[in-house]
Amino acid sequence: MAQFEQFKAAKIHPLLYRPSFDISHFDVRGNKTFSSQIETFQVGPSGRNKLYTQPASWTRYGLKVLGKYPNDDWLHPFGNPGNWYRAYHGTGNATAADFGNPDVLIDKQYAAVDAASSIFEKGFRPARTAVHRVGVYYSPNPIFPENGFVSKVVLDTKRGRKAFKCMLQVAVNPDGVKFATNDIWVVESPKNIRTYGILIKEA
Repeated sequence: MAQFEQFKAAKIHPLLYRPSFDISHFDVRGNKTFSSQIETFQVGPSGRNKLYTQPASWTRYGLKVLGKYPNDDWLHPFGNPGNWYRAYHGTGNATAADFGNPDVLIDKQYAAVDAASSIFEKGFRPARTAVHRVGVYYSPNPIFPENGFVSKVVLDTKRGRKAFKCMLQVAVNPDGVKFATNDIWVVESPKNIRTYGILIKEA
C-alpha cells in the first residue's frame, strides 16, 4: 500500500503500478507530455546529426538514468554534441524468453509493461527474429513501432475500463548504430542502446 501511495504522489501512470516496477526506477525530471503537433530536432555529434522526431500525443515517464553511467552526455543536457540519437522500441510482442527464462510464467496482459521494467533493470536482448542482422531493433520514427510492435494493455480505472499503449524511448550510440532502413535501425551490441523513459497514451 505504501508503494501504491508513493506512485500516486509521484503522478506515475496507473499502468506502471506493477510489482515489476519500484518507485526508485522513476525520475520526475524526465517526465514530459508531448503536444499533438510533431516537433523535430537534430541530435548527435557535430556533422553526424540525425533527426529526432518527438512522439506527438504521448506522455513520457522518466526513468532514473542520470548518474548511472560514466557521464550523462549521452542524454543530458539536450543539444550536447555528446547526445546519442533518439529512437523508440516497442515491447508489445514480449514473451517469457524475453525475460531470460522461457519457462517462467508471465502475465500476458501486462507482458509489454513488465518487459519495459525488465529492460530498464537488465538491459536489452537481441531480437528473437533477426530480419536484417543480429541485434536490438528500434525506430527513429515514433509511429512505426505501433504497426505490430506496440500492444494495447487494458486497465480498469475509476472511469471504467480503458486501453493504453506503451513503448520505450531510447538513446542509441551513434558509433554503434546500423541503418537497415529509414524506419528500422539496429545495434548489434545491447550496450549501445539505453532506455530513459516509458511512453504511454490512451489507445
